[in-house]
Amino acid sequence: MLAGTGSTPGDLVHPFAAPQESERSNPGSRASRRAYQSDSGTVHLPGTVIANGAPTPTKIVANLTPKEPYGTSRQITGRDNRPANFKSDELGLRVALSAPPPYAAVLKAKVCLVGGMGVGKTSLIRRYVLDEFRDEYIATLGAKVSKRPVEVELPGIGTVLVEMTLWDTMGDAALRPTLQDVVMHGARGILAVCDASDDRTVAPVEDWANLAFGHDPDIPVQILVNKSDLEAKAEAVRDAVIVSRRHTAPGYLTSAKTGNNVVRAFEDLAMRIATRAFAERAQTLDPISLDMVIHASVKPRSPDEFAAEAGLSPRTMAARAESLVRRGFLRIASIDLGSDGRPLSTFSATGKSFPPLETRGGDRPSRE
Repeated sequence: MLAGTGSTPGDLVHPFAAPQESERSNPGSRASRRAYQSDSGTVHLPGTVIANGAPTPTKIVANLTPKEPYGTSRQITGRDNRPANFKSDELGLRVALSAPPPYAAVLKAKVCLVGGMGVGKTSLIRRYVLDEFRDEYIATLGAKVSKRPVEVELPGIGTVLVEMTLWDTMGDAALRPTLQDVVMHGARGILAVCDASDDRTVAPVEDWANLAFGHDPDIPVQILVNKSDLEAKAEAVRDAVIVSRRHTAPGYLTSAKTGNNVVRAFEDLAMRIATRAFAERAQTLDPISLDMVIHASVKPRSPDEFAAEAGLSPRTMAARAESLVRRGFLRIASIDLGSDGRPLSTFSATGKSFPPLETRGGDRPSRE
């Protein structure tokens, strides 16, 4: 039986009964949180849809024929305009009881992809937003804008929804002076892209990094060495790492064709954007962050080492380290490119005086 519908899948005439007035007036009721179908055949989905095995923040309207047989495939479109295929029975089983996620905050973030011509900026966005790749090259004229929301977990804050607006900019160097103010205005993050098979594409990355930091010295910048599926030139990777170190900008080996490290690069940037937004609000150090600063004062530590010491995930500790850098307690001691094509960074303490220790429930400090 479909949850909350009173119908079995084999007798699917109206798959979702609309909530009664009394149910709608009680936001906490089981029925008020389910999906339902109106007389027009529109299915209203109130919460999160599980698309391709991952939750997608969504505000969805899907259409079903009132007498659609059980198991009929349909395509629905999520808030980020990514299509997701479901069967009529799955709509009931997967969505009927899903409640809207409680976000601590929603951030709108303009993210610019910059770099030379033909390095794969458009393909990276297509891979990240649509999970597609096309071999043909079409030059971008001006700037194209795509959107995708990302959920970020921030220690001490909760779940933050970062609504990223992705600006795909043209790579023609002659037009850079004309476009740079428009591109950089209001940007929250920069992905500077070069081609792993062409060392000539690294110089524009440094030019754009300099422009970005000129507009905002604290803006998160990441360097993507794209087309890693091709035979990489050692000079291109070496020069990109040099730029990464010079600007303390994390670097990634990515491939829009295979998808390697694409999601990780975009979503690490979303984490850094959210961390920057909230770092200045923190007035205390919790015991885990305090331990990180103490350990980093002995010798530089990587997120993996912090994770082993705290018993938490490396990504959680990377978010904490980013926050502590923003607050002035840690600094990036070294930055490199790991064997997995992801940033390999270590952090050391700055010697900044500690604020009051965060406590909860009297004098007993909380680990989380």
